[in-house]
Amino acid sequence: MDCHLNNVDRNSENYNLLFQTEQQRFYAIDHAALFGGPALKSRFVPKGEPSLGQKLLGSYLLRNTLKYITLENIQKTLESYFAQCNSILGTEIDKVFSMLPESWEISENLKERVLAYSLDETRLNLLELLLSNNLYEIKKKI
Repeated sequence: MDCHLNNVDRNSENYNLLFQTEQQRFYAIDHAALFGGPALKSRFVPKGEPSLGQKLLGSYLLRNTLKYITLENIQKTLESYFAQCNSILGTEIDKVFSMLPESWEISENLKERVLAYSLDETRLNLLELLLSNNLYEIKKKI
């Protein structure tokens, strides 16, 4: 998700993941640097090129996990992620914006900009390709 929403402060030293052991679920936290971070807060655009940056892709956590997953399952997981994410993301963004208090004075078109950025088909296709290639290269080295 960090790559999907360009969370620029995530790296191998800053996972910001919580693991719920009973149900075996991960929860990502700390999304203050979404869409390129504060420096780009008024300039993020839907056609912005996705960036893999350092994020979790170069981490020990990911490399250690990939040891146990076949390339075929990695590809299936990526395809499933993008299909599911694309089908529910608009609804989830609507829910988030409906919960924001009016006192925050959110700009009128922010929701539309977030939706356009998050669901831009060209950007998502490029991101899926970048992730697939990157994971393939990591897997080859393990």
